[in-house]
Amino acid sequence: MKASLSMYAVLSMLPGQILASPIEPMAVPEDNPIAPGCHQNSCPESRFGVDLLSSDNAMTGWDYILRWKGNCGCNAWEVSSDGCKTFSICSGKHSVCMDWRRGRGHWVDPSGHRTCYSLATGYTCLNTKWEAWPTGEVPCDW
Repeated sequence: MKASLSMYAVLSMLPGQILASPIEPMAVPEDNPIAPGCHQNSCPESRFGVDLLSSDNAMTGWDYILRWKGNCGCNAWEVSSDGCKTFSICSGKHSVCMDWRRGRGHWVDPSGHRTCYSLATGYTCLNTKWEAWPTGEVPCDW
């Protein structure tokens, strides 16, 4: 049984942060302090507008959701554990890969420009969910 995106709530970036990606900042809503990270939807938490959210499904193992927020709004796609997806939205064709095993990721924009990131990972929601998110831009030397 696949995870339903309706069980996620909105978390996003802090207003006023300067980004190289085409992200629109918005206020961060409060989360449940007892179980932070449990209420998420198709909007990523990362200030870079992309993350990989995973939850443990008792029937199929870990489900992976690539979440994206840009000028076209929020989107989420089921992906394999490699965290890669090529998708078309209102701004054009994008390609994202969140290589969490190696701590790196990249985004290829519609013009073909590649932006690379270092990644961090961690558990949330009382260790029932796991996330990978960009922490900063790095040279694309791989």
